[in-house]
Amino acid sequence: MQKDDPRYLRGARSFVQGRFESVAREVFDDGWTPDEPDTRELKTFVTIESARSIISHNDSPDVGFSQSINPYRGCEHGCIYCYARPSHAYLELSPGLDFETRLFAKTNAAERLREELAKPGYQPSTIALGANTDCYQPIERKYRITRQILEVLAECEHPVSIAAVVTAVRRQISKKTGKEYARLVLEDFQGTAEAIVFPEAWAKLNQTIAPDTAMLLIGGYSQRDRDEERAPFVVESARPLGELRSSGQIGLSLRWGAPAAPGADTLQAAAALCRAHPGPVPIYIDWSDGNGEAVRLRSRRVRVAAEEELLRALRDLLGSDAVHYVKAG
Repeated sequence: MQKDDPRYLRGARSFVQGRFESVAREVFDDGWTPDEPDTRELKTFVTIESARSIISHNDSPDVGFSQSINPYRGCEHGCIYCYARPSHAYLELSPGLDFETRLFAKTNAAERLREELAKPGYQPSTIALGANTDCYQPIERKYRITRQILEVLAECEHPVSIAAVVTAVRRQISKKTGKEYARLVLEDFQGTAEAIVFPEAWAKLNQTIAPDTAMLLIGGYSQRDRDEERAPFVVESARPLGELRSSGQIGLSLRWGAPAAPGADTLQAAAALCRAHPGPVPIYIDWSDGNGEAVRLRSRRVRVAAEEELLRALRDLLGSDAVHYVKAG
């Protein structure tokens, strides 16, 4: 693919049809005319969506939360392996290039959230933000829906969880109480952010939170700081990636595609490595044909213990870019 092709640097390469289309179309060479390049300009279009409800519920034992909010449909990051791509087919749009160029913004999300939290029968539990598509994707800069949701949750003192990598831990002593607390630097979806762990929570978490660690942070935003542009996230509890590994809430993805697919001997060696490390973590095979077509297969028989020894061995065998942790589901 040439660099001047509109699809260059895109995750997908085609407008592959969704599974619910009533008519299937396929391009083929009939020998009469030369291939015509697809010159459609790939601009990002955002449609304003008026959501009827905003909190999604699930009772799956494989997911580490029962409530979630997705401010956007589609994602401009356009990761080819994203498990959210098939959801665009429900909108009669392509899980391929439409997923990353035809986006939907739920601009009334904060209003709907306030209504749902105020219902008499509502049972509070931690809300996971952006469980389907990235809630901090580039269009958040304009629409600020995630920010508005967090403001409502802060006002209601409602717990929320975000996923991030802790890149630095700064231990400090409170001038008022003399107790130790911590400020965390997080590598989130669009750069860095700050979190704070107050003394009571830090006393419980100081052996759990460490630099260069992937964590699921649970907490919220202080009512006092809700109007600040970069208000710190207040951490109340945290779960390290290692704990999530043992719970089966993450999976191990092995990714490859044409024309650089591994040979039969390499695949047999990878299977032997996985069988030698049994555990609760499911294995996914993410295959791409290099032209925008991708499929994910899940092993029914083999689950692994996602130990560093296995991870290093698989990356040495398949390549460092071919082995990744993903959310199980």
